[in-house]
Amino acid sequence: MGKSEDGSKRRVNLRILIIFLVLGMPSLVVGHLVLVSGARQDYSEVMGDYFSQGADTAQTVLISYLEQVRAQVANLASVAQVREVVQQSNRQRISQEVLDRRIQEIETRWPEMDPGSRLLSNILENSASQFLRQYATVGTTFREILVTDVHGRLVAASNKTSDYFQADERWWRNAYLEGSGNPFISDLQFDESADVYGLEVAEPIMDFTSGEVIGVIKTIVDSYELFALLDSIKLGPRVEAVLLRSDGTVIQIPHHTSGYDFFDDYQKDPVGRRSVEALERQAFREDHLRVLVGLPQIRFKDRIPELDWHVVIQAPYDEIFSPFQHLNTRFFYNLLFSASIVVFLSLLSSWLVARPVMETDPRLGKL
Repeated sequence: MGKSEDGSKRRVNLRILIIFLVLGMPSLVVGHLVLVSGARQDYSEVMGDYFSQGADTAQTVLISYLEQVRAQVANLASVAQVREVVQQSNRQRISQEVLDRRIQEIETRWPEMDPGSRLLSNILENSASQFLRQYATVGTTFREILVTDVHGRLVAASNKTSDYFQADERWWRNAYLEGSGNPFISDLQFDESADVYGLEVAEPIMDFTSGEVIGVIKTIVDSYELFALLDSIKLGPRVEAVLLRSDGTVIQIPHHTSGYDFFDDYQKDPVGRRSVEALERQAFREDHLRVLVGLPQIRFKDRIPELDWHVVIQAPYDEIFSPFQHLNTRFFYNLLFSASIVVFLSLLSSWLVARPVMETDPRLGKL
């Protein structure tokens, strides 16, 4: 009899405990998951918008910088000494056949030509070259400045260039544009003459009266300042502004501004490719890469058509959502605490339910 009734008392305790656990714990877990899931979604959208605005800001800064550089080069094209040396070269009246032969002869001798030679001295020591050399030393933006006549022959330069004839270069053809003239900015590349990774910024030198191109001026813009501007975009710890092309090639990541080939090291960057694929969205999360990326709404090509660039803001997913990880950890401990309270309350309730029975029949307490 005692064992039976004692077993009955244990069954009552177990039922009450199960009732509390079944009713209480799932409600807490489900409520937490619903709240956290909604909060994570809202937080993801907020961070995506924040990163997207940061990407727009970064692109605006870079575009403004490049437009200022272009304006400086355009101003150089209007300098009197530059225009004078170009016009003087263009006044030489020779046939195309003789011109081509002279260019070929000079091109052959150019790599070994001594600075003291008459031709090279006439180019590097004229008033235009002296002005360009002084201008280049004022700041660190321009690593090389050169000027050609309408035929593409070098007529002035801040230093000896790798070639004499420039009309076969892509930047020259784009700036000359069959005599109509057009500003041009190249993609980042290594320049042998300047021995630096930079951009070629070229401007046509126009005749003020006829509106025709009479020459071309080109500068090599050091990439250092461009990358320093990108590196200055600070949106939080481990949040990076990444410059990439539309094919996904990463051009530059902050703190990697020198000492390697940008094109080879990051050509297969998966985040870059995924970023390009997601350019139509505000932001995206890549599960296996665990990266949150903010994408710009402003396009480089709208302001500088030659550059198919984009700036994206990226950060490790775990870093951005670390507050939710802390929240889940705290909830786990709170759940353990709540379970302990439930066990205590179930035991207390079981005792309170069993007590009136024992008071009605005191013999139960002796069993």
